[in-house]
Amino acid sequence: MCFKGLVSLLRISRWYKNLVIFIPLVFTNNLFNLNSLLITFLGFFSLCLMSSANYTINDLFDFNSDKLNPLKKNKPLVKGLISVKSAVFFSIVLIVSSLLIAYYLSFGFFLFPVALFFSTLAYTVLLKKVPLIDLLVIALNFYLRTTSGTYLLNVVISPWLILMIFLVALFLGLGKRYGELLILGPKASKLRSVFNFYSADLLKSMINIVSSMLLLGYCFYTFLAQTNPLIMLSIPVFFFAVFRYLYFIYSGNKASVESQLVFKDKQFIIALLCWILIVVLVLY
Repeated sequence: MCFKGLVSLLRISRWYKNLVIFIPLVFTNNLFNLNSLLITFLGFFSLCLMSSANYTINDLFDFNSDKLNPLKKNKPLVKGLISVKSAVFFSIVLIVSSLLIAYYLSFGFFLFPVALFFSTLAYTVLLKKVPLIDLLVIALNFYLRTTSGTYLLNVVISPWLILMIFLVALFLGLGKRYGELLILGPKASKLRSVFNFYSADLLKSMINIVSSMLLLGYCFYTFLAQTNPLIMLSIPVFFFAVFRYLYFIYSGNKASVESQLVFKDKQFIIALLCWILIVVLVLY
């Protein structure tokens, strides 16, 4: 077993998806509350451990099919960098560690890593083979991550923000499916059964619908949420980030399949940093 293989197995590069747990902290003006910040960091770490456990379990279930998939043939289990027994052991340790931290923080928060585990397990075993449901489960998991932060801090945030996270996750999921379809080509339906349902035209239509809802929904949030109206200054930056990701999707850029690659794009990073700066300056 090698360290590089373990890091790859745990998908530490994808822990950023759990950063949505900080949204309740930021948008309820608790960012500089050290106690709330520490609690949220612990909650973030708990979700990261559960995410790594879920990725490991998914790789165990998909071991045989990943051997045939050119996008996944370099996974550590497939390449033999990590043994099956080691993967099972690490998944158990990660689950137990995640739940212990979550239970220590609060019972309300504890229920979210549990829900995340079972929803992801259902996705791995069955639901990823069911068209449309596969995408909705991915979006649901982001909803769980975000909402867990409100239970962790015992706060309430705008339902528009929750909707935004759901739509962003759905947008990313559709982009990934379209990217996979472009890269895999005619082999797509043989490697993933849902591609017997998803066509390029259907995915394009759904991407356009969801991206339009995402942009409109963000505008409604800035207009209707009871925050400083200057938050509307972030609208152009948010639009640019969405349009930039649409470029990744339709140009066949690998960032649409491996979303962590967007953090290597200078324009996207600048837009993201500008959005964060505007939000923090306006709210604080």
